[in-house]
Amino acid sequence: MKMYNRIKYKGEMLASEHLMDIFHLNVLQEYDWNTTFKFIKKGTNVNRFVTNALDNEIRTYKINNFIKELPKYEILFKRGNNAIITEACIRCYNRTNNHNVPENWDHMWECTSNEYTEEKIMFNALMELENEFKNNTIKMKPLKHVTVEYITLMNQTSKILISENTGRHALKFRELAKGLYNNQLNKIGRTEAKKEMVKVIWERNYLNIREKILYGYRDVQKL
Repeated sequence: MKMYNRIKYKGEMLASEHLMDIFHLNVLQEYDWNTTFKFIKKGTNVNRFVTNALDNEIRTYKINNFIKELPKYEILFKRGNNAIITEACIRCYNRTNNHNVPENWDHMWECTSNEYTEEKIMFNALMELENEFKNNTIKMKPLKHVTVEYITLMNQTSKILISENTGRHALKFRELAKGLYNNQLNKIGRTEAKKEMVKVIWERNYLNIREKILYGYRDVQKL
């Protein structure tokens, strides 16, 4: 029964309307699905058979974020939550002429009221790691080697993701925010140490986006 429920859940997740874009255009082979799904399943503990409250929280966030089911006003309004009378972003409501800026998944990252941008968070993540590895030559060397290529790639336009709000292709930062590991990341660095460092940067970047943008957006409300 557990196996049946697990398969059913995975099937429902993959059939989500919010994943239609990435699977419909999968012919482009943009993403490393093995790395992507391993990351989504992983909490904070290296042993996936050992879990704690933080592990469960992180995993739940990753799954809900991947299928765009975070508790934003657009979803709560459509569900008929009595306390929600509009799908508009409450922070943009009095700051724009258009009072109907929907608080959808893309808007959470694009909102001009955000204290941090995706790009600023990337640079902060790199500086954090540089500070952590300053006395560790083995890790500092690959970090220095892959940084420029990583920054360049993240600033490129995604071939798949299109913002619901602008109608334009988002930058690869948005793939990162969603948890999609782009295949181009695997081409950065020729050694295993450098390739592993790219994943370290990417994961730190992802978690910092969650903390700096989403928690700031929700006034540090746990999801």
